[in-house]
Order: sequence, then structure tokens, then C-alpha cells
Amino acid sequence: MPSDKQNILLIFTDQNRADMLSCYNPGSICRTPHLDAMVEQSVVFKQAYTVCSVCSPARASLQTGLYPHSHGVETNIYNRGCMIHELPDTDYLLSRRLGQADHSAGYTGKWHLGEGGAPAFEGSGGLRPLYAPQHNAVPTNLGYEGDDFPGHGGGGYKYPQYQAYLKANGLTFDVDGRNTADGGVPGIGEVTSPLESTNEYYLVNRAIDTIDDFRQRDQPFCFQLHFWGPHEPYLAPTEFLDLYRDVEIPPWPNFSDTGETKSSFQERSRHRDKPWSYWENSLRHYYGFMSSIDAQIGRLVAYLKEHDLYDTTTIIFSADHGDSQGCHGGLGDKSYHMYEETMRIPLIIKPARAESSRIDVSEFVNTCDIYASILDLAGLPHEQFQHGRSLMPFVDGQAPDDWPQFLVSEGLSASHSLCSHRMIRQGHWKYVFFAAGTDELYDLKEDPWELTNLIDSPEHKPMLKELQAMLLQWMVESNDLLRIDYARLI
Repeated sequence: MPSDKQNILLIFTDQNRADMLSCYNPGSICRTPHLDAMVEQSVVFKQAYTVCSVCSPARASLQTGLYPHSHGVETNIYNRGCMIHELPDTDYLLSRRLGQADHSAGYTGKWHLGEGGAPAFEGSGGLRPLYAPQHNAVPTNLGYEGDDFPGHGGGGYKYPQYQAYLKANGLTFDVDGRNTADGGVPGIGEVTSPLESTNEYYLVNRAIDTIDDFRQRDQPFCFQLHFWGPHEPYLAPTEFLDLYRDVEIPPWPNFSDTGETKSSFQERSRHRDKPWSYWENSLRHYYGFMSSIDAQIGRLVAYLKEHDLYDTTTIIFSADHGDSQGCHGGLGDKSYHMYEETMRIPLIIKPARAESSRIDVSEFVNTCDIYASILDLAGLPHEQFQHGRSLMPFVDGQAPDDWPQFLVSEGLSASHSLCSHRMIRQGHWKYVFFAAGTDELYDLKEDPWELTNLIDSPEHKPMLKELQAMLLQWMVESNDLLRIDYARLI
């Protein structure tokens, strides 16, 4: 059992493709030198998947250890299809469990698990008049110390705390030379004001301030830093955009995918009218944004080292889900499909010890396992009624013999056009069930870019039936009510 005096730092990004990082994609154009350096001392989970490629469901799973069909946040809060719009205060919340272990539990950055009684921000779905929150579900009301940023946040630029920080430091946040004092920002742009004006710089300041307070106490801490980026708006500071400004980014091998043999549900987020040059420009800003976040992670790591905290802190880096960025014929955003681009996430754990070397783990792992791992690090029971398992045996070089040989993710959508869907991965196979539309079957060994849907292939019928049976059994064991309709359809 890990020492109960071990500190824990979770760094969580939003809409962060795993293949942006060189440890997942050695040929990646995106530059993240600080994360790359940490990787060399870390365990890299090569097949990590989100439980759901939508912000609120994935974040609720992180805080509860449950799949979305169990915790009820099945799509973004205040969107149709979401049963729970304000994260309930339960004794199994990560913050409440950490309190049982006498850990100082801190939080800053994106929340997206409750409006907190405040007026809804843009992007909340427009359902606030229909669904009034039952309580103010913000971090400091649920056992955390730190900051409350209700709702989605739209990049975090409108919050009064951030605006007050800019004013107190004589800063403005300028995009393409335009002042954004009103918090309004474009969907893509170049940040021309100093790095100190960026939201990611501000969040690291808040993390340092809170950890500075925590380290004065005679107890360990668990602090969560949640960046809004590199989720859209893709706003890249000049010095980081310069890294990519003249770089040619070739089209994805699946950019030419017509989608004709795929689920029609995907068409809701496919932009057939946008040429590759559009996505190339988007990726330059996306990568620049990620490089800016990486620089701030480096600043936080430098702080930990300066105060002798780095070797006594387990650092977990991950994300809620990935980003389409034009894959499969111009798909944007996420959630209407279950391709690798949005389902795979980075998951890296740097152990709390003076010396460690990189270890690559190939087993399937998911978001709920992060919850269980944090409890394990805090010396708490972690295998009760939650859906995850601790990853710490892998970190200690002891891969469990009974680790599951398959993985399931689920989805509904991120907007008001709904379709339940489920994905199962086993070996190099992937099966995707859509409640409406065409199911999908891929051999990722032969077809890593998921171009050829084998769902109607007679040759692959036995594998399809095996995966369908496994998925149904998982639904039964996890009490996924979709099993009732699914059993009738397969």
C-alpha cells in the first residue's frame, strides 16, 4: 500500500488527443518538451480510453468512479438526455473520500458538473429555465478547497476571478490584436498579449497558490488542475503558434473517408464543405495551444522541484477525451462517433520517488481507473461498488494477472440530437453499437485508421458475435439499462 503521506497532483486537459504526444505518436508534430521529459520518469498507458467522449460525463466519472449510465450525467449538463445536471454530494465523491484519508483536497479550473446557482454561461444548452439545480454543485460545496468556475466556461475567459487577475496585474487578454475585456473570444486565434495574460498561466498561478498553502500543513494533499484547453477556442500565444506557422501538416489518412458505410449519426458533425487547409489551420492553433499548456505544466513542475515536492508527489496527467480535427471526411468536435481520435486519451503517471524510468503498459484502462488509483494512493479502499481498478500495481511493476482483456466506452451525444452508443475493444478489434444507424466493426491491426467497416462481412461474423455477447454481458454486470433494448437488437 502506498504511503499515506504521499502527495497527489492530477493535471487534466480538455479535448486532448493522445496522438498529440510523442509517447503515443513518435512522429507527432505537436511539441510538448516538458511532458516529454516527465514521460521518461513515468508509466505510460498506451491503450487508455475515456468512458465517454463528452466533457461532463467523463468528468463525473473521474469524481465518482462510475460509468455515465450509473452516475446519470450521460451528456453535458443542461443538455437534453442528461438525467443529472448538478453533481450530487455523496460519500463516494473523490473529494469526500480524500477527506476520510485526511488529505487536503484542492481544485482549480474547468468543472462543468454544475452551474452553482449562477446564471448559465453560453454553451450550457439553454435548458436552465426547464431544469433548476437542486443544489449548488461547485467544488468548494463538495469538499474541495480552491476555485469555483461553474458551468462549461467557454475557455474560462469570462469568469470574474480571471478578469480580476488581469486587472490587478495591469494585463489585457488580446487575440489577433483585439482586446477581449468582455470575455468574448473567437473560435480560433493568435494571442498577442503576454503569456502572463493567458488563462493557462492564471490557472497554474492558482495551483501554486493553493499548493503553497497545503504544503504548510502536516498532511498530504491531492490537488486537481483542470485546464480548459486545448479544447476550442483554439487560442495560441504568438511564440507557440510560431512553432507551427510555416509547418505543412499532411491530411489524416482517413480524411478521404466518405462515411458511406458508417453510422448516419456521424453526419451531424461532418463538415464536407471544409477543405484540408481549414483543418490544417485549426491544427496549427490546436498544437500551439497545447504547447502553451505544456510550458505552464513545466512551470508547475519547476515549482514542485524548487520546494522539494516533486519526488514526494505522484503526478497523473490525463484528459477527458480527444478531438476529431477533421478526421473521417471532416468530422469536428467529438461525441457523434467512437473513432480512436476522440476515444483514446493520454494517461501518464509519474510516481512519487526520486528515481524512476519509463514503463509502457499495453493493457486497456479508462477514466474510472484514475479515480481508483487516487484512492489507492491515499491509502483508501478502492474496489467496492465503483467501476474502476487501481493502476498503481502497474506503476510498481506488478501487472495484475486478472486485469480485464477488454474495455467498454459509452456515448449519447454532446447536443440535442441523441443516439445511445457503446464501444467495446478487445485485442485489435473494435465493435461499436449505435441504437439508431449502422453498427461498426474494425480490425485495428489491419486498419488502424478505421476506414473499412466489417460489420456486414460474413468472414468476420464469428468475431462480431463474440464481441456483441461480451458487450451484453458487461451491460448486465454494470447494470446498464440499455441492455434491455440491446439484447433484442443483436
